[in-house]
This record gives sequence, structure tokens and C-alpha cells, in this order.
Amino acid sequence: MEPIELEGPRVRLIPLEASHAEALFEAARDTEPFRYMPIPASIDSAAKMRALLEAILDGNTGQVMTQVVEGKPVGTTGFWDYKEQHRSVEIGFSWLTRRLQGTGVNTESKLLLMRHAFGPLECMRVEFKTDSRNVRSQRALEKLGAVREGVLRSHYTMLEGPRRDSVYYSVLREEWPDVERSLEARLQS
Repeated sequence: MEPIELEGPRVRLIPLEASHAEALFEAARDTEPFRYMPIPASIDSAAKMRALLEAILDGNTGQVMTQVVEGKPVGTTGFWDYKEQHRSVEIGFSWLTRRLQGTGVNTESKLLLMRHAFGPLECMRVEFKTDSRNVRSQRALEKLGAVREGVLRSHYTMLEGPRRDSVYYSVLREEWPDVERSLEARLQS
């Protein structure tokens, strides 16, 4: 997947770089962004954040992006597990500093990513997954218009805590026009 930048009225998505570690460490201080992810939850220094970002950049089969608002990194999101042959991609590794949660930044970020997925990438399916305990994330995905598909039980080994059940959601190409209109209306209100 070629590196891209996506921009909307409030948020700019740029390719994640290890050099974003210090700013993302600061953005993560007011939240628990990795609590439900199968990575170390206790990122307590910019150096640990850099090591995490380097590991993610090495292993991702898509493109993780830094969310930038008013010139500052405030979280991450992006494409994972891009399957060109099957015309599908996952949107994940999404977290946002607490002060911007509920402000439309997440909605705009997902709108930009899905427009790219259903547009230039010509995807037939965009999928999302979240920890079954992460009710906030499930509600956010449902507000985006994603359809809950089911649960993969004991799906991941968490590095800190129990095994994780993952709840899968998706948006299909034929659903996308209605989802896009809904997201645009939410952002305008």
C-alpha cells in the first residue's frame, strides 16, 4: 500500500513515523489507549512509545496514520491487513486523546479512511474489530454505521491480562453511500 495523506476540515491523517513517539506519548497520557489492544498497555515513556511504533511499522500490512489536529499528533488510526485480491481492508489501531473524544475527530478520520478504501482502493468491504469488553468502541462503531457481525472467542493473547474475545464489524460497498451520507450529516450538525 502506497503512503497517503488524507485531510478533512478538522483532521489531517499522515503516515505514522517513529519520530511521532514523543507527541503521541503526550497525547496518550490522559487516556488508556492500549488497554484493549494485544500490545503492552503500560507505555510509560516516549522511548517505549517509539519502540511500539517501530514494531507496528515493521509488522503492518497496510498503513497506520497519525491523526493531526491543529498541527499536533493526537492519536492514531489506519489501514491494517489490506487484502488487495479480496478487496478488503481493516481500519484499526484507533485511539484518540481523551480531550478530543466525542468532538467529531474520530468520525471525520473514519470518513476519510472509508472514502479512500471504497474509492481509490476499490474495496468491497471495510472491517473493524474491537475487544468485547470495550463497549465504548462498539458503540462508536455502531454510530459510524458499521454492522456487528459476531465474536471471535479467545481471539488474541493479551500481553497484560486475559485472552481477548474480538467483536467484528463491517461496512460493505453497497452500504457505503448511506453510511457516508450519515457521517457527513453528523459532522455538519
